[in-house]
Amino acid sequence: DVSAMEKLASWYDHGDHGLSVDEKRAFDFYRTAEEEGSTKAVAKLSVKYLMGKGTPANHALSLHFATEASANRSALGMVVLSRFFFEGILNIPVDLKKGARLLKNVYDVVSARRHLCAVDLYRLGTSYFKGEGVERLLHKGSQDCIDLLGANLLVFYSITRFKMRVVQMKNNSIHINFQKLQSF
Repeated sequence: DVSAMEKLASWYDHGDHGLSVDEKRAFDFYRTAEEEGSTKAVAKLSVKYLMGKGTPANHALSLHFATEASANRSALGMVVLSRFFFEGILNIPVDLKKGARLLKNVYDVVSARRHLCAVDLYRLGTSYFKGEGVERLLHKGSQDCIDLLGANLLVFYSITRFKMRVVQMKNNSIHINFQKLQSF
């Protein structure tokens, strides 16, 4: 049963339901589910091969699975594929427009945003700010651009315990004041 394999893979991936985290077992279950036709497993395999979790890293296989998952409109697949374009993995020419468009497709579907990590949000926010691959929105005072940049600041805040305030947004630059919060 493909659904059961996906669940077991996820449980081993995250250590849920009393199971210990076991990257190798998670990979094996995702691989079996993919062979049985699971589109969710295709996207998960793209991550596993990219990061080398449960299997040796293999960027060529990661690209293969990310491309397949993206073609099936998988948010996770699009996020992984965007990294190939942003970072030039496998000597793929860096293409900020393609990377930004993929992340925008994910961001536009609210329920899919959970697949975006801080790096992805930073890249998309920067793309909106500079107008690379997506319409430049900062000049309109776009709430989306501000939300994306704010999400990155929130991640930074949660890690460093700095309080921040956007002081100035003009002339293609953002000025931020940081203030160290007192220890709890």
